[in-house]
Amino acid sequence: MPRSITKFFLLIFLGIVIAEAKEDNLYFRFDAGSIKQSNNINSTQHFYKVSGNKKLKRDFIYVFGLGYRINKYLRTDLTFSKADNLNYISSVKSPKAFNTYFQNFETQSTLLNFYYDFPFDKIISPYIGIGIGYSKINPNIGIHKFKTNSGREGLNKVYNKISNSFSYALLGGFTIKANEKFEFDFNYKFQDFGNNNGIYKIEDFSGNIMSRNPESFKIKANIVTLGVRYNF
Repeated sequence: MPRSITKFFLLIFLGIVIAEAKEDNLYFRFDAGSIKQSNNINSTQHFYKVSGNKKLKRDFIYVFGLGYRINKYLRTDLTFSKADNLNYISSVKSPKAFNTYFQNFETQSTLLNFYYDFPFDKIISPYIGIGIGYSKINPNIGIHKFKTNSGREGLNKVYNKISNSFSYALLGGFTIKANEKFEFDFNYKFQDFGNNNGIYKIEDFSGNIMSRNPESFKIKANIVTLGVRYNF
């Protein structure tokens, strides 16, 4: 399914480029910056609920893509982004034990973006835009560790399935033109990565495996990046 969606957006993008057929309007972009979840995880599943339904910690994200300037005001690009170290971390002290919770999330997304530029002068151009596509959320094994007041220790593990979802983004920022070949972008993006499928299996302190009914939850994020565009 994700490959089919990627091919669909690629065909749309190629259709726009072929229709315009001006090679010197093509550009390559690379961006890097910070991603931070904007919403708390909202789940009734035990692992998240008892640990406070926290937000994922801030992480590094990179983006690269190929774009095309349609005219003075409009441009479009197809981008791929990845963040592989979004961590769920929580510590909870109960009357009888100290509990820690940890889970790592990886996100990838492919978006077809459309921008409207406001060319105030020859150097600075603010812009707004929208992106649509798909995202892949890959949660690694979640770990719950505990240590009782008497010194006994243990852990259990939770397992989530990889999820693929529709994704959209709202974009804004401004561009500084260095010369005819290079432009620098200061970007803000709000992105809805769609639903994570939730926990479907637990391995308890004794190593017993128990099935669970997955309960999905949303992952939304604020993304701030600095980028460079190379115009062909």
